[in-house]
Amino acid sequence: MKAEPIDSKSTIQAEAVYVSISNGPDDAQAPEAVATTSTFGYYIIPATPVKRRQCGCGVCCSFLFLFLALFFCLPRTPAVWLSTLKYAPASPSGTASTSVQGTFTGSFAFKNNNYFAVDWSKASMSLYWLPTNPDGQVVTGLCSGSDDPNDACEFWVDGYCAIKLGEFSDSSSFETKPLQKLHHEMALESANPKEVACSTQMVAASLVQGTQLIYSKGHAKAEGWLRKFGMVHVGSAFYNFNLV
Repeated sequence: MKAEPIDSKSTIQAEAVYVSISNGPDDAQAPEAVATTSTFGYYIIPATPVKRRQCGCGVCCSFLFLFLALFFCLPRTPAVWLSTLKYAPASPSGTASTSVQGTFTGSFAFKNNNYFAVDWSKASMSLYWLPTNPDGQVVTGLCSGSDDPNDACEFWVDGYCAIKLGEFSDSSSFETKPLQKLHHEMALESANPKEVACSTQMVAASLVQGTQLIYSKGHAKAEGWLRKFGMVHVGSAFYNFNLV
């Protein structure tokens, strides 16, 4: 046999044959392992609505607190007015300014409209007589200071001649508690013989003709811890004076 050389460029491929060898019926192929995975479900409840409710309650409480603070602390201008006027006949021991016409005492109401205390001071009010029947009420020269009755008029209000009778004044100070109405009495002081004469004539007119019309104006200083109100003016009003 002739031997032929092997070409270096050629390749010989050998196929390997695999044979399954069984050891018997017990050596059956084992089943594939089945992998099992547990599944869990999570339910998440959002907390945003709760926060919103809490935030809403906080805003409502803030507005309520602000409203109450403004309601109770908002400054309100106090008021003062003439409540009653008392007259006491003259006594023999009276002074020169009171022995003729007697003594007038005015009770003024000081109303605090605030929820905090208010201090009052420098009260100064004037009292005026308004003759309502010029034909039947003759103003004497002692009251007018001249032959012209109109000279007795310090000013005119709603068509009436205002004749000054004197002033109520008090330099002391006093306090009104929250929402309190305090009555403070002051004596009328006539500054000159003219005012004394006019007061005497008004008293005489009241005894003869009945009810007389009077008018008061003036002011008092009011201060609170939240606001200084300054001078509070007496409420403009007409009053009836009657001795009968």
